[in-house]
Formats: sequence, structure tokens, C-alpha cells
Amino acid sequence: VELETLVSEANADANACYYLTNARTRGKLKTTSKVTGQDVFLWTDALNPGQAGGGTIGMINGSIAAVSNQVPSNGIKGTGTGLSSIIFGDFSQLLIGLWGVLEIMPNPYGQGYPSGTVQIRAMLDADCALRHPEAFAVCTDIVTT
Repeated sequence: VELETLVSEANADANACYYLTNARTRGKLKTTSKVTGQDVFLWTDALNPGQAGGGTIGMINGSIAAVSNQVPSNGIKGTGTGLSSIIFGDFSQLLIGLWGVLEIMPNPYGQGYPSGTVQIRAMLDADCALRHPEAFAVCTDIVTT
């Protein structure tokens, strides 16, 4: 709720906002009750009407939540280690720039070349930036162990 409040106080929640975290945090939130002794958890799953054949989407506090293990789970703060992160924000304010093309080439200098195997190398130049940084709030010290 604090993450949502920070984004809202910056008047940056005009569009749909989402949560993004890692698998370790999702597991912790799926087993953490909102109220002690009740079976209502911080992370819930809701039916996804937009997915063919059904399926579910993650929800935290009424907002869609997604998982990527690109979100860190190895943070350090004080004496705490192995801390996870969670991001809340308007991901339409995340800019992803690609330039050039996806380059796929065989590597004739790879380790397997003399024995007749070929390594394939793929390279893509990309970068990302935040159009409005205030549209995002991050917590980097979630205890998930």
C-alpha cells in the first residue's frame, strides 16, 4: 500500500499500475495472510478473461502482479541478506529502445567448431529509461527466506 501511495502522491497513477517482483517474493506473498488466522493472502490469483482457455493472473491489493526473476532477490541491507525487491508503477512510462536488428551469426571460433558443431550467437542492442520516474516506487528489502 505504501508503494501505491508514493506513486499516487506524485500524481503518477493516471494509467493502470502494476506490481512486478520475483518468484521468491510471490511465494512469500501467497503464504502471508492479510489478517492473522484468515485464509486471505497478500498475493491472490484471479481468472484472466483475456486468456484463451482460462488461466489466471496475479493480484496484489486489487492490482495486477507479474513475476520476473530479473527482479533482484539477492539484496543486502544492514545485516539482512538475500532480500528481494518489488516494483509498483505505471509501466507505460517505461521506455524500451531498440536500435539495429537482431543479429544471429554462427561462431566459427567457438569451442565445438573443430568437432563439427556450430555455436550460434545472437546480439541485440537495447536500452531502457523511465519517462516519468515518479510513476514508479520500489521496495528493495523484502525478507523472503
